[in-house]
Amino acid sequence: MEMGEKKVFVSIDLVSMPLLEKNYPEVAETALNWYSNHIEKLAAKTNARIYERLDNRFSLSFDSPDDAFTAIVEAAEGVFAESWSGMGILPLKISAHFGEGTVVNSVYTGPGPSRSLALCRFASTGNILLTKSFKTAIKKSLGNVKLRELGLIKLDDNFSEETIYQILFFHSGKDASSLTKNIRAESNFVPQRMDFTGRSSELETVLELLHLPENRVVSITGEAGVGKTRLALQAASELRVDFPDGTFLADLSWIRNLAL
Repeated sequence: MEMGEKKVFVSIDLVSMPLLEKNYPEVAETALNWYSNHIEKLAAKTNARIYERLDNRFSLSFDSPDDAFTAIVEAAEGVFAESWSGMGILPLKISAHFGEGTVVNSVYTGPGPSRSLALCRFASTGNILLTKSFKTAIKKSLGNVKLRELGLIKLDDNFSEETIYQILFFHSGKDASSLTKNIRAESNFVPQRMDFTGRSSELETVLELLHLPENRVVSITGEAGVGKTRLALQAASELRVDFPDGTFLADLSWIRNLAL
């Protein structure tokens, strides 16, 4: 076991892939192979260590915050630039934190990797989120990459609040498609304070209904407190990459007058 040391810990994950693999098995297999090669090549290029891989999630560590930032930008630009027949763009999300970690049985543990993973769990599809500690550690110019401060977020009961930043868009070389920009900029979602667990069948049903062009409105009904809003937010988050104009939350909970 190595002593704890400060590194950048990055989590890269795909969400809703079981549904895509079910509906587009051959395309999904090709896309996942491309995704794996893309991340592995970037890790080698930027001297990153892939210390864990579970399903479609990669956990990487970087000695250099600048190298980590370069890898995050290139990873996202590459994924968002590829559209797969029927599936569209892969539902990517990335998180990064600069903190302390310790190697145990070849896998990093401790507050650094734990916070990165917690941030990734709470991220919405299409979001690339950074903690303030990582943003502060970056010495290179951010170039054309723009960040939006999301404020203080309490990721987990084990963590203190952390200021979170969202990458809004990138430029790939001299050009960036409008679709690529919209995926990151056209949304008002923020990280959810609770992980979305269970209700996979309900989520799959909502996603299938919203993918049908004849459905303009899908209503979710149920008793108060059963999680209707959380289900709707998760569905909208995972559909961001499927709509050129993005998806938004319109909060009408403050309205008490039916005439409005």
